[in-house]
Amino acid sequence: MAHYLKVKKYDVGPFISSTAIRAITTALIFSRAGLISQNQVNLAPDLYESSPDTYLRIIREQSDEHATIFIFAHNPTISEFSGLLCGDQGYDMSTCDVVVIEIPVEKWADVSFGIGLRGEIINKAGLGAM
Repeated sequence: MAHYLKVKKYDVGPFISSTAIRAITTALIFSRAGLISQNQVNLAPDLYESSPDTYLRIIREQSDEHATIFIFAHNPTISEFSGLLCGDQGYDMSTCDVVVIEIPVEKWADVSFGIGLRGEIINKAGLGAM
């Protein structure tokens, strides 16, 4: 998954990870693949057992110097959150799935539900032997 993002030259900003071991481990695997440095993996304890509103608050608190943010978190909340961002039913993510959502705002503080545009959905099944 991380290799695919690197090959496709996705713009990668800081990682925000839940403090759960599986989320941190996944973020670090993506980091070690050369997408970002490990000091750009930021832990957000509030992502664990929280709500889409908490995810939204965390996004709104991010620095505007970054055009891209990756969130490593948990189902069902992360799937629900992606749906709310895009104003639809969302996509039921599996472990390690990546959902690209374009958010047409200049400042992270302006992010709100219903404005996201879902782009590519990247999952293990679609990548095959990459």
